[in-house]
Amino acid sequence: DVIVDITGKTTIDGGVHQRHLGLTDYTLGWWRTYGGTSDDLAYSVVYTSDGGYAIAGDTSCTSDGRWDFLLIKTDADGNMQWSKTYGDVGSDELLRSMIKTADGGYALAGALDNPHYADVDDFLLVKTDANGNMQWNKTYGGASWELAESLVQTSDGGYALVGPTKSFGNGGEDFWLVKTNSTGDLEWNKTYGRMSCSTPS
Repeated sequence: DVIVDITGKTTIDGGVHQRHLGLTDYTLGWWRTYGGTSDDLAYSVVYTSDGGYAIAGDTSCTSDGRWDFLLIKTDADGNMQWSKTYGDVGSDELLRSMIKTADGGYALAGALDNPHYADVDDFLLVKTDANGNMQWNKTYGGASWELAESLVQTSDGGYALVGPTKSFGNGGEDFWLVKTNSTGDLEWNKTYGRMSCSTPS
């Protein structure tokens, strides 16, 4: 129940003027789980134009036990309509961000772990249509380690990805910003980091 005090107004007997809003019912929410007997980790969700949800993350329920991107589409009540995975046998695909794109599809970003080289991961960008069918995928990186943590679609239809890099910059990990065109081709990239960690006296 809710009781509201009306400021600046009193009852006839001088007491605090209150209004009792007696609640008679409530709307029950809902929850759903999605996944199998292996580990499934959700990292991103968007509201879709049909009132449902698209949820993206990682799944280890794969033929080789390594990680793949996982995209799940639900209706407005959370009932799963479809799910899709994206990845190659023998490599890990680690998702960190997903957006709904202007054409009604989805873009997913994270990292591709190169199974042939230790400590070598690249930014991975996957583009799908509205039904989760992959249209293309692109990787961006250097000789060491990168992980795309955030993703936006730009006004020209391209994409901007950002995350840490150990391949470029001033040593250690630096910010790395990658800009692509609408089909994922690299247009430019920049690194950002402090030149010195010394504290001014």
